[in-house]
Formats: sequence, C-alpha cells, structure tokens
Amino acid sequence: MAKAKGTYKYYFKVGNKIVHGGITNDLERREQEHQQKWPRGHIYKVGSCTTEEAARKWEKGMTSKRVVKSPPISGSRREVEYKKAAHTGMKRR
Repeated sequence: MAKAKGTYKYYFKVGNKIVHGGITNDLERREQEHQQKWPRGHIYKVGSCTTEEAARKWEKGMTSKRVVKSPPISGSRREVEYKKAAHTGMKRR
C-alpha cells in the first residue's frame, strides 16, 4: 500500500530573506501562523506534495545546514554563518 502524499515543504520569506522553513499539511494555516510574527512575510512551497517521512528527512537536512528557524541575533558570529548557509545552493528566480 502506497503512503499518502499530504505533506508540504516550505520556506517562509520576508522580502528576499528566508526567516523559517519547515513542513506542514496545511500551507494556508501555517502561513497565517507565521504572519503573527512576520506580518509582511509569505510562504513558498518547495517542490511537490510528498510523504511525511520524506518531508521530515528534508527538514532534518535543512536544520543541519542552518537554513531554518529564526535568524540569530544581529551582529553575532552565528548571524554570519546563518546568512552564508541561507544563500548557499539556492536558485534565484
């Protein structure tokens, strides 16, 4: 029996900056939740709908690259690493 493909991978961006990335089964609800913290941001779906297992694997890989979660404190060493990781390997449109 095939596994259900009901999980989305996403980035939440404010302008050109990714401020969060993750997985969800409801993009609209998740966007509204993030807009509580970042009112001018929008959610961008990454790839197509997939299984929860595959999405969690993708999310775990992003965490190790420091691409997800809130940005670090401005001016810190970690902020420099975060910005470098956030721009590495991403395609611009």
